[in-house]
Amino acid sequence: MRQTSLVESTINEIEKLMSHNRAVPFVLFSGGKDSLISLDLVSRASERLQRKPIAIHADTTVSLPCNIEYVKNICDQLKVELVIVRPRASYFELAERWGLPRFRARWCCHALKIGPVNEHLMQQQGDKIIFDGIRAEESKARSEIDFLGYDKKLGCTLCHPVVSWTSTDVKMYLEKRGLPVNPAYAKGFRRASECWCGVFKDPGEFELLFVHYPALFDRLLELESKQKSGFGYIYSHGKGIFLRDMKEEILNKCKAESTGKRG
Repeated sequence: MRQTSLVESTINEIEKLMSHNRAVPFVLFSGGKDSLISLDLVSRASERLQRKPIAIHADTTVSLPCNIEYVKNICDQLKVELVIVRPRASYFELAERWGLPRFRARWCCHALKIGPVNEHLMQQQGDKIIFDGIRAEESKARSEIDFLGYDKKLGCTLCHPVVSWTSTDVKMYLEKRGLPVNPAYAKGFRRASECWCGVFKDPGEFELLFVHYPALFDRLLELESKQKSGFGYIYSHGKGIFLRDMKEEILNKCKAESTGKRG
């Protein structure tokens, strides 16, 4: 009952917002579950109003190999126009120039995602409404975000359709709608991250990366080896962890397990 009421009220609110003006609806679609639901909700509301939403995906140049293909497939399935924006220089070029992103020096989010997205949006003529997949349950900072906001820089309304949704709401909606989720989830990743800068990743996620996407892992390891700062690629529990050490540990563990089975 709650799910039906929640979905219908959310679509109605989106429809009401869009019907007040002829602003173009843009949906920020990362490839994750939350932004997938926002895209579907906006698509459903747009269909009622005979409007055409536009999905925007930021190719950070350091996402999982499956991510962009998944984003394209979903937009094709929902018949939503997709725009892919990219930074002027790749993550690897910037990291060699500026060093690895750190908690107190998180240049990655703006340079790879916010900057390219905002640059594209500012080039668009006419009024705009920006939708995203932010949920209050995810962090303390996001818990203070309202359903509607305003971006002074872009000069447009911001809407967070699923901001009050719980993880249970998300799961139920995806199941009921039969929406295919990013294949990264089936591999054990907690989120279908479009950015592997390392700032908010834990060691377990990098172990999964090594198992499923060794080429990307090795490319990040190579980047780490070029750093003059001496920092490890991962920062967890107050200390840096080097990918080279992690890879050696994983390989030794696999070798020991293989030897044990033969014995």
